[in-house]
Amino acid sequence: MKKKSITFWLLIMFILLPVTAANMQKIFQIDSDVYEALTFLYMEQGKSVPSSSGPWSADELMKMLDRINRASLSPGGRNTYDYVAGELTEPPKSQPSNSFGSSFGLNAALEGYMHTNIDSDFYTDERDWIHDFESREPFLTIPFETWATDMFYGYFELPITINQFGYTNETASVFNHSFTTNVFLIPPNELMDLNMNIPYRAFASAGGEHWNLQFGRDRVSWGSGQTGNLMIGGHMLYNDYLKFTTYHDTYKFTSIAMAFPHPLDYGYGQVDGSDNPTGVIGEPDGQDAIIDGIRMYIAHRLEFKILDIVNLAITEAMMYMSEKNTFDIRYLNPLMLYHDNYIRSNSNSILGLEVEVNPWENMSVYGQMAVDEFVLPGEPAIGPPTAYGFIGGIKGILPLERGTAFAGFEAALTDPYLYLRDNGNRHQEPGEYGINYVVGVREFSAAGNISIMEDFLGYEYGNDAIVFNLNGGYTVFDKFRVEGNVFYMMHGTHDMYTLWVQGSNSNPDSALAETPTETPATGNHFPASDARDAVEHTLALGVK
Repeated sequence: MKKKSITFWLLIMFILLPVTAANMQKIFQIDSDVYEALTFLYMEQGKSVPSSSGPWSADELMKMLDRINRASLSPGGRNTYDYVAGELTEPPKSQPSNSFGSSFGLNAALEGYMHTNIDSDFYTDERDWIHDFESREPFLTIPFETWATDMFYGYFELPITINQFGYTNETASVFNHSFTTNVFLIPPNELMDLNMNIPYRAFASAGGEHWNLQFGRDRVSWGSGQTGNLMIGGHMLYNDYLKFTTYHDTYKFTSIAMAFPHPLDYGYGQVDGSDNPTGVIGEPDGQDAIIDGIRMYIAHRLEFKILDIVNLAITEAMMYMSEKNTFDIRYLNPLMLYHDNYIRSNSNSILGLEVEVNPWENMSVYGQMAVDEFVLPGEPAIGPPTAYGFIGGIKGILPLERGTAFAGFEAALTDPYLYLRDNGNRHQEPGEYGINYVVGVREFSAAGNISIMEDFLGYEYGNDAIVFNLNGGYTVFDKFRVEGNVFYMMHGTHDMYTLWVQGSNSNPDSALAETPTETPATGNHFPASDARDAVEHTLALGVK
């Protein structure tokens, strides 16, 4: 089916009562301008960019800033340096260092969304929008933060926004209209569309010199990708996690454990009205049901510098799952090789390698590789389907006047079976969930039911995709930003609902599939995804 449409979104942001408190364990989120400004400063001085695993504490970002020589920067660079220093430096204290403090604010963002395709079969889901629910700003946000000395910090954010779901697993009708806004009382939005899934950011942070411990809910991103990252993409609504990190001049170590609902709690294996299980999301357990099963993403990451111009990162992770709520504390060992637990029926491990090089001042070249499945020497050539992911890019800056011009190009390729796997039987049937990297976010629907939004934890566009992205713009931090973007993607017929099948001589398709696939893996899709029968092409042009 051919689908054509023009989409448009508009954002106007007002900071009415900004939060002004500072604390060295304050957490800066993954899309923080402060972190981007720091990467520009490192690029200007010909250094490899600082750690790409966020979010970051103020103490960590201050340690990064301390390695920048302000005197050697351009006028635009010094302006950027002063902006970062102003955001990280604590205001004069009027109370003793062991005092308790708090602060709150009010942020307002007005967005409008329009599309020209009135086909009733299109724009029935929020994911049909390029600027989808995960990207949209709340109409109002009330942030509240509290701290005690420089070692403890807490944050809670109350958003007033639109719910993405109407009835169970059905996108709210506001997304189907050709024009709407993020204001919940302006038609077609109604009071019943108010989102009660709050908060999306709420956490406690504790730490000291060169270390931080964070527990709660926030977005996590590991990598320098512009369109996403292979290990933890940073595009989900939120992640619930416990994270420890220690950072120094030449290396940084991070260990994290994330929790997700188990697939059994949102309808896998239910019957679609016949005798055949659908295998995809059915009727999720309601709020009165007991939550069963454990699903946990456990990962550790080591980043280190070489000669101040090369930054390397090694990440190992595993997805642990148990239907019987069993968990062994051994699996939390931050220095263990997760693959070598040898618990295939309970876990699926993945390895990530990253490199970023600054060959010249004002320029950075980077690459990522994820290894999910591969054939070892001596194993049959046809077996588990190989599953790799690759991202590569180049970006540059040019300080101009009081600001910085920037540009970048990125390409990505993911294998058809990246992030997918069976649940231990080496063959996945309809109705069986996989121990994979497709995870669910549990949301309360406007109709009073529970809905599940499934997404890739790693690269946002998932498996079987080829992506190209070009962007450029100009910014004066804390003043204004102008940016343009060209995005193009070819996506094959394999997706998050493709069943994992081990290849064999009689069925080699799964092991030999190449991106982008032009025909679906016969009999290897959940029924809801059988309509994928051709390569999908996406071209998005954006200005903001």
